[in-house]
Amino acid sequence: MARKRKNPLHYLGFVLIGVLIFLFISFNYRIIREREGNEEKLEDLKAELEFLKERKTDLETSLDQVEDRHYIERVLREDFLMKKPGEEKVVILTEEEEEEQIEEEKEEKTRFDKFKEIIPFVE
Repeated sequence: MARKRKNPLHYLGFVLIGVLIFLFISFNYRIIREREGNEEKLEDLKAELEFLKERKTDLETSLDQVEDRHYIERVLREDFLMKKPGEEKVVILTEEEEEEQIEEEKEEKTRFDKFKEIIPFVE
């Protein structure tokens, strides 16, 4: 009995099927990786959206406060150190700030002021 020889195209078909399976797997792997990256980006964008919503709410409440007369007065007094007519400003210094201010005042004295301290009757 004679053995049949397999057609070389038969081997080519196996190779072609193998290449197609390899391409299919590699494309699917690449798509899966991209999907995972997109899911991470989506989570980051959701977190950023939540932050921006909270920021918007804070800004809206701040905007409502800006229209309030008491808020404006508080900001002017605290941030810009403004006062109403007839009021006097009171500044409370720490010990370090007070010492620095005394040293600055000593440096600012002129020679005549130093001379007046030595001889009290000169004015």
